[in-house]
Amino acid sequence: MHRLFAMGLIGLTLILAACGGSDGADRLSLTEYFNRLEVLSEEAAATASQSGDDVAPSPAAIESDLAAGNFDVIAVGFNQGLDVFRDFRDGIRDLTPPSEAQSAHDVLLGALDDFIGSNRGPRRTNRGGGDRGGVHRDL
Repeated sequence: MHRLFAMGLIGLTLILAACGGSDGADRLSLTEYFNRLEVLSEEAAATASQSGDDVAPSPAAIESDLAAGNFDVIAVGFNQGLDVFRDFRDGIRDLTPPSEAQSAHDVLLGALDDFIGSNRGPRRTNRGGGDRGGVHRDL
C-alpha cells in the first residue's frame, strides 16, 4: 500500500513539475499543494501501517482465511483498506490546486473514484448465514 501512494504522488509530481507557477489567493501555490499531498500520503500510509495485516495481509494469510472459511476476517481487512483510500481521496478533494495543476488533480481524483467505485466489495456481514460464508455485498 505504501508503494501505491508513493508511486501516485511521484507520478503526480512529474506531471505537475512541467507546469510550474501558481495563481489566485484562493488556490494553493504549487509548493503548498505538493506539501499537502505529501502530508495526505504520509497520513494514509500511517493509517495503513496501524491497521497492519488487516489491510495488507500476506497471500498466505488470505489463502489460510479462505480455506478456513474466515470470510468475515477478509471482509474487515478489505473494508479497512478501502477506507484508507476513501480518506486519502477525500483529503485530496478538499485541496484547491493551482490552475496549472487542476487537470492532473482531476485525473487523480477520477482514478481514485474509479478504483474505489470498482471495489465496493464486502461491506457488512450477515451472521445468520445464507450468503457466501457470512459476507454480504453492499452494491
